[in-house]
Amino acid sequence: MILATSLFTGQLNVYAETGVSFSKVSFETGEATPNYYGTSATTSVVTNNGNTDGTKALKVDFSVASYPSVNFTPASGTAWDFGNNNCLSMSVKNPGTTAIDLYIKLNIKNKTTNVTGESVYKVTIYANQQTNVLAAQNKLPELGMLYNPPYTLGKLAEYNYGQVNLDNNYVTQITFFLMNPTQARTLIFDNLNSVTNPTIAYTYMNGILDTYGQYTKQSWTGKITSDSQLTSAASSEQTLLTTQINDINANAKFSTYRGYNKSTLKQTSTGHFYVKKVDNKWSFIDPQGYPYIATGVDVIRLGDASTWVSGRTSMFTNIPSKTSSLGDHYSTVSQGLRSPLNLATGDAFNFYTANLERKYGNDYSNTWKNVALQRFKAWGFTSMGCWADPDMFFGKGSTINMPYSANGWVKAFNPATDPAEIFNGNPYWGNVLDPYDPKFKTSAEAMAESLKNKGVDSDPWCIGVYVDNEIPWGNGSDPAGHYLLIKEIFKINGSNTTAYAKRALVDYLKYKYSNNIASLNTAWGTNIASWNVLSASYTGTIGDNADLLYQIADKYYKTVHDALAAKLPNKLYLGSRFAEWGVGSEVIGACAQYADVVSFNCYKANINQSWINTGTSDKPIIIGEFHFNAKDRGQFAPGLCPVASQTARGTSYDTYIRSVISNSKCVGAHWFQYYDQPTLGRVWDGENSNTGFVSITDQPFTELVDAARSIHKQMYTLKFGN
Repeated sequence: MILATSLFTGQLNVYAETGVSFSKVSFETGEATPNYYGTSATTSVVTNNGNTDGTKALKVDFSVASYPSVNFTPASGTAWDFGNNNCLSMSVKNPGTTAIDLYIKLNIKNKTTNVTGESVYKVTIYANQQTNVLAAQNKLPELGMLYNPPYTLGKLAEYNYGQVNLDNNYVTQITFFLMNPTQARTLIFDNLNSVTNPTIAYTYMNGILDTYGQYTKQSWTGKITSDSQLTSAASSEQTLLTTQINDINANAKFSTYRGYNKSTLKQTSTGHFYVKKVDNKWSFIDPQGYPYIATGVDVIRLGDASTWVSGRTSMFTNIPSKTSSLGDHYSTVSQGLRSPLNLATGDAFNFYTANLERKYGNDYSNTWKNVALQRFKAWGFTSMGCWADPDMFFGKGSTINMPYSANGWVKAFNPATDPAEIFNGNPYWGNVLDPYDPKFKTSAEAMAESLKNKGVDSDPWCIGVYVDNEIPWGNGSDPAGHYLLIKEIFKINGSNTTAYAKRALVDYLKYKYSNNIASLNTAWGTNIASWNVLSASYTGTIGDNADLLYQIADKYYKTVHDALAAKLPNKLYLGSRFAEWGVGSEVIGACAQYADVVSFNCYKANINQSWINTGTSDKPIIIGEFHFNAKDRGQFAPGLCPVASQTARGTSYDTYIRSVISNSKCVGAHWFQYYDQPTLGRVWDGENSNTGFVSITDQPFTELVDAARSIHKQMYTLKFGN
């Protein structure tokens, strides 16, 4: 036996070797109830309120304190034995009007080492709801999904901190606590029990995906149950699309390039898109000279819809085999950010393309392309957003008759030719290409040349070019993250062969301070002995952070601009699609000096965000990504902008586009993305939310489509008047 101090009470508990089975606790009269007590909390047994087993339950009134709690301990000289395959289950009612984050702490003794550890779990109990909660002692392994499916017999409390995979044969204390509540809160507990642990072998996920890639444990209107439904839907949609296209053409006042066909607003026709202020509002101008607002969707391609099969075959029900007629939709994939069980390689299956073949036949890719273009026109979109398939669409404007944005990457994913990369201080964000590396200029020129070779520059239907995406320059809204990139650059030893940025920034400082280290020390408040000290690996105080960040961003955007201007002089430079977490004012200012349009990815309710601006430069902006997600069609992830239903997605789309229209600098917005992400996660990062205008079975979300059609018919008159 050993002595241990309780985290919340300060009392000493003697933990014994004897394990006894955990018996159900329902707080009924005459029931053997374990010891329990409140710390900064008051307990009382109540009748017919929150009870799920019998008539009584335990009401806990948590006070305003650091860790108000209720604590359960076994009989003296014993520890609870849940069994290796069981976990704690309980019913929790929140009678209040505010959601409460409940923490569940299990003190568990290692029977071999006699050391007591703890696991802490967290679960949100929503207002006026009763929830069955499970605190499973094992953390689920990586299963290839950003969000795992819900446990249908209760809500799994998420592992929060402490140790995982502890031996749950010796549980010495169970604590329910709140973390620093600012108001008194009440929860009602009942039916504490030992149940099968769903995280062991995750058997509750068996058979959760059907042959069409849909979640089997949820039903919804329009869920596909047969191939004939798909072919029937394809046939009936053609009639609908014809009607919708005729309606849009009659009401939206589109020009040939889907600009605003209003003669009094017509500008100079150049044969290509450009930007100009019309009625003191920034606007694209289409090749015929008409004002133009870019609306559309991203990811119009078939290569980003595969999901891992290897490592989780038990999750699939009746998945087509490799030798079946749909076997071509398998592929071999390599480890990405989120591979099941951290597999290095394995099999993946593309349910979206398999469903397209079921729906349209062997030539499904061409039919899919043509139907997609019909849909975009029928739904009132004016363009195709980023990540359209280059082979299908780039340089083919006269065939597709739909404006599009092209995209390129400076990094070609070729170690021999790619420029050096700089760690930006946050492993989740990724690295930043070093624009001072001579290979950066060469790579940017090669990227622009490849787009020219696809006919982009000569194609009047191409609006412009996005280059790269969500570069992690640093979080401008977070003082700790704003200048992480500069900090990491100065950690590099300038004598390293690939330390191009380090040498360039030190050279800039020498220029700024007339090669006088004393002047730099005065400005920085430092005592750096020499330039050699600064050139070596330096971790001290850095001044001029804003200036230095601007310098490296300026080098990046000027180099990309010059490459595009040389190879694609007729196309607009649309920037690099800033994310809120990866941009500061210095970087925006640098980009605005060179980009024709500054792009932002804005996953908010609207675009009225302080970080979406172009600083002192009067430049137009475009939204490269936004969306709204619901979980009423079998998706697990809430997404970046969760809403309650498909109807709410439509309402949110309308609100967002109205904010785009009413902003005098915004010239358009592209929705991310055309189709839903795979239910079990896309192969490289596991994202699995309801992102699409169409489902994984290629069925349009009618509520979203109808809302988009409605606002698209109005947008030009709302922006420029009748």
